[in-house]
This record gives sequence, C-alpha cells and structure tokens, in this order.
Amino acid sequence: MTEAVRELVYDRFRRTTARRMTESVITKPQVTLHRRADVTRLESSLAGAKARHHDADLGFSAALLAAIARGLRSSRVNGTVADRTIRLHQSVNLGVAVDVAGALLVPVVHAADHLSVAGLAARTRELAEVARSGSLRPEHVEGATFTVSSLGPLGIELFSPIVNPPQLAILGVGAVRKEFVVVDGQVAETRNIGLSLSFDHAATDGADAARALGEICRSVEQPDGLLWVDEALDGSPGGPVDRAHA
Repeated sequence: MTEAVRELVYDRFRRTTARRMTESVITKPQVTLHRRADVTRLESSLAGAKARHHDADLGFSAALLAAIARGLRSSRVNGTVADRTIRLHQSVNLGVAVDVAGALLVPVVHAADHLSVAGLAARTRELAEVARSGSLRPEHVEGATFTVSSLGPLGIELFSPIVNPPQLAILGVGAVRKEFVVVDGQVAETRNIGLSLSFDHAATDGADAARALGEICRSVEQPDGLLWVDEALDGSPGGPVDRAHA
C-alpha cells in the first residue's frame, strides 16, 4: 500500500522565517531564562478598570503587554545589534508575533511603553487585522527593539523562543496557572504566568538579562502605574488619567 503523503512547499513567508531563524541560531549564542509572575493584582486591576470604563477595549493581553513594555524601559535587553555595536533604545518598539495561516508575522507597536492599555489593545488589533489580510507594509514590521511571542493560549507554560535579529532578546509568554501559597499561615490562591526571556549572550550578560526579566516581572506584579485609558476617554481633555488600582 502506498502511503498518502501531503507535501507543503515553503511559501515566501516560510522561506523568510526559516532563513532568519537559522541565521539567528547559528550566529547568536542564545540562553533562555524562565520565571513566573503573579498576575493576581493585574487581573484584579483589569476587572476594576473594565467596571469604570464600559466602552473601553480592555483585555488581559493588552494589559500584560503594557506592563511588559513599562518593565522594559531603560532595560539592557531593549536593544538591537548591528556591526558589533549594541544599541540600547529608550523607546520600547514592541514586535508582537502573530500566527497567520501557519506563517509567523511580527508587526510592530511603536512607543508601546507610552500607550494606554486601551490604546495598545486598539493598535495590536489593528496590526493583527492588517497582517491577516495580507496588507502588511514595511513600516508595519520595521523598527522593533524587542519581541513578545505568546503560546499561552495553546496551553504552553514555558518555552524557549528564538531571538529575532537584529534584536538582542525576545520574551515568551506562557499560560496562566492557578497555584496555592501560604501567606502569614494562611493558604492563598494566586494566578501565575510563565515568562521566558531568550537573549543574545554575545550582546548581554546573564546577570543583566536576569535583572531585566526581574524588572518585567515586577512591572506585571505591580500594575499600579498602568495607564488604562487615554485622557479623551476619561472625561475632559485636560482631566486626570485613570491609572491602575490594586
């Protein structure tokens, strides 16, 4: 009996991805650090923001991205490498990996650390729609200083993403899982998310990468400073902005 075989020829996107990932693995000594961050307060703050802003587009993914972007400010992993020169960027231009019909596309949210959660949600949704429609232009995918790739919705808790050149690091976001801890002699429920930071060890040291991942975790676990909505959605144009509350 002849075995039925389905052959899939590399399309343009697959060829590009294969070339870039192979180049990354061959030319960059990569190490992955894993940590878990407690998202209990982030989820609580998100619920409160949704109650205050019924019309705002607020979701967990956008809140998490906002916290990650904030944690990357002044970080040794928010950077790019070119011609043996490390460029550390003050602005966080976040590449967000999107799976489109089996192809991995990475549109870029520029200045993500200055966007509200609602603004970040709108921008990532817009870019994802453009990617899925096949209408991405160079300006949609250029200029990223750091990439976030999420396999959490597929049940993966921790993994080792491959650095996307010329960036020097990438964060893998895993699934949220329930855990029980003892606090002051009492059992408390927490919800923790897996975060995996892969970095170019030629461009940054393990200690710097560990500190960077720690700062990202602190930003996720302490969401008090997050901006949930823009001023225009919070009342008068000159009115106060709404930040996260624990």
